[in-house]
Amino acid sequence: MSSNVFLAVQSRLRAVRLMRFAAALVLTTLLGACAHPIAIAPERRTIVELPGPKIPATLGLHIPKEDLDLEVTTSGGGGDSVRYFPYRDLEAALALALSNVFEKVVVLREALAADRQRAEGLSLSMRPRLTTASGSSSAFTWPPTFFIVSLSAPFMNPDGKLVALVQESGAGNATYGEFIGARGLAGERAAADMLNKLQSRIFATPELAGPLTRPMPVKPAQSPAELPPTTPGASK
Repeated sequence: MSSNVFLAVQSRLRAVRLMRFAAALVLTTLLGACAHPIAIAPERRTIVELPGPKIPATLGLHIPKEDLDLEVTTSGGGGDSVRYFPYRDLEAALALALSNVFEKVVVLREALAADRQRAEGLSLSMRPRLTTASGSSSAFTWPPTFFIVSLSAPFMNPDGKLVALVQESGAGNATYGEFIGARGLAGERAAADMLNKLQSRIFATPELAGPLTRPMPVKPAQSPAELPPTTPGASK
């Protein structure tokens, strides 16, 4: 074999090795950047009911389907990410926390017009806005070791006027030994921390304890046939 042919073969082999190495590197990067599914729904027992009377109001908790279907991806450990549905995971716990504060909470899937809200006996309505963040101190395990859950809650009267804007955040941490059986444990703790703080924050908001939040009577003159169809919802 001539030296020119030998050099050409060697060059081609080096090119093939480089291509294989590049392909393996891309594959490793893709496999190492997985988004693992978790849940951040806190346990019912972690939402602590405060003593004392509740605010005399009926609240419409508006969480539409597009919010429930929203999937969020945030950072985990080891270069990986985690994905979850914040509104879906927190819906039941949020309704419970609000039920600890207000006399009655009705879950709504759609916004109601002013006359419909009054007909349903709603004093206030609120569509929550959730933001989340997470991360990990570990380079070898993917579940988050710390989590932050923040809520912005605009409380509106039936006429669409803002009565109060309540904002709260919660933080949660978990170690490797703890999240073996609960990969979203840091998120669960952050959500519970936020919701417990939220209850106190609402009680401390004077606009939500005033006359604007007193229950509005259902119009007695209307017959059931004259009322618009009731929006499906769950009372808490």
